[in-house]
Amino acid sequence: MWPWACARVASSGRRAYFDSNIIDLVVASLPLERGFSAELPFFIYERGGRVEMPVAVRERTSVDLSRLGHRDVWIVTVGIPGAPATMWVDAKTHVALRVRYDIAARGVSFTDERVTPLRG
Repeated sequence: MWPWACARVASSGRRAYFDSNIIDLVVASLPLERGFSAELPFFIYERGGRVEMPVAVRERTSVDLSRLGHRDVWIVTVGIPGAPATMWVDAKTHVALRVRYDIAARGVSFTDERVTPLRG
């Protein structure tokens, strides 16, 4: 069927989960407020399928972004296995503005910052 090898991943299909490629979109769409926390299910192929990840609002603050200027944001932590993330979500538009992944096993962190303009 495909020219590459395929591997079967166990999934009962009875419990819903989000694709891990859209973690930032899912987190940004949550009803963020002080004290908010949740366990969200994501599909991570490398982890064998469905993985529960803790998500928690750390604080609301203001930050200066390189291209988007001064923004009021929610800082949210996401317990991604092997690469915990911190997300800065615009408090008004609920758009992920910045995401930092900390990969302890490699001693590496990297940050992705939104550069496209926002309305509002």
